Amino acid sequence: MDILKRFIGYLIHLYVSFYFRNKNVYVISGLRRSGNHALINWLANSLERSHVTLLSLNYQVCQTQSGKTILINEVNFSGCFWFLKRIRQIKPLLKHADNVIISLEDYLPEPRDKYIPATACKITVKRKLLNIIASRLTRSIKQASVGLDRGDMRIDERIVDYRYWQNTANGDWLVWDFDLWLASTDYRKEFLKKLRLQDDIQPQISIQGGGSSFTGKNTAPQAHDLNSRWKHIKWPDRVINMIRKDADESLLTNEEWEFISTYVSPE
Repeated sequence: MDILKRFIGYLIHLYVSFYFRNKNVYVISGLRRSGNHALINWLANSLERSHVTLLSLNYQVCQTQSGKTILINEVNFSGCFWFLKRIRQIKPLLKHADNVIISLEDYLPEPRDKYIPATACKITVKRKLLNIIASRLTRSIKQASVGLDRGDMRIDERIVDYRYWQNTANGDWLVWDFDLWLASTDYRKEFLKKLRLQDDIQPQISIQGGGSSFTGKNTAPQAHDLNSRWKHIKWPDRVINMIRKDADESLLTNEEWEFISTYVSPE
């Protein structure tokens, strides 16, 4: 069964690669709440050399005002057959588009992945691990308080597994560091050079990404706050124990590791 599944996945990979052969394709892969949509909107701005808005066309498909850039969002959550159906449905839009951005979240990419065209520029989003978890904890509490919890902010070993994958990802993946992007103009310029782009145009708060877990969609958080979210929440013992058990120092900064190693739950 696994062999058949891999074979079908490979056939889909070939089809998707052929389907997008004449487009500039960017695949963005990261954990939820790591800054995926900040990158997507920043990239769209640079591709079109101006502030753009990704307008929602239908479920998980967005387009800029010019029609030059299309986002197919969080494709792994709907499955590969939904993905195939959707890209056929948007074929008329693709005729006028130069760029396609494909978003994957909480998903470990495979070699010759069914969602990733062979010639795509592949970027994985990295953020301080404790900031990601703090953001997910805060978002899950807010969603549950209004009856909207979808289970998409789960915190388990798969978060750690993804970070280990990032540390060992093949050289054809670019690593985009959300924390450095926030803090350093030089970092932003150097990263754009890798993409053969040059316009560093800061994005607005992403509607597709749901905005900040802490300040919502209407208020832009400050960079120094985003870098230290993990210092301002109450940590469940289960999460602390999971990190101590499954993570090592390669996944955390020295400051984060010291915090996890010495954390004592408040009474």
